[in-house]
Amino acid sequence: WRKKLPLARIMDMGAPSIALGYAVARIGCFLNGCCAGHYTTLPWGVDFGDGPRHPTQLYAIGANLIIFLILHRQEKSKPFEGYLMLLYLVLYATYRFIIEFFRESPLVTSWLTLGQLISIIIGITALLAILYFRPKKYLPK
Repeated sequence: WRKKLPLARIMDMGAPSIALGYAVARIGCFLNGCCAGHYTTLPWGVDFGDGPRHPTQLYAIGANLIIFLILHRQEKSKPFEGYLMLLYLVLYATYRFIIEFFRESPLVTSWLTLGQLISIIIGITALLAILYFRPKKYLPK
């Protein structure tokens, strides 16, 4: 802010770090045993003291490391300022929507959790923003 950098550029600079930080934070969740998923009979289920569960913390670590790598690779070729943050929001919302099927979160509709509803809103909004702000040369002719 002091150097009068545009907010979109600042958000782009932080987006990969957010994904990496989220992955590191989930290591703590795994070691603590919180945020575990539904019970499972799959061979990679982890017993946190109450039976084998989906290790959703490990899924989160993997997903956020992949998101970090995607964002890092896009840094040099981003089509506009703010793109990396918007891309992060789309990718994170997609990951979060999927992971909620494995977590024990209460349903707010017949089959969606609050996290999934919020993910849909954020993901679609960020995707629409990407489409709106992209340079015209990316539009189909």
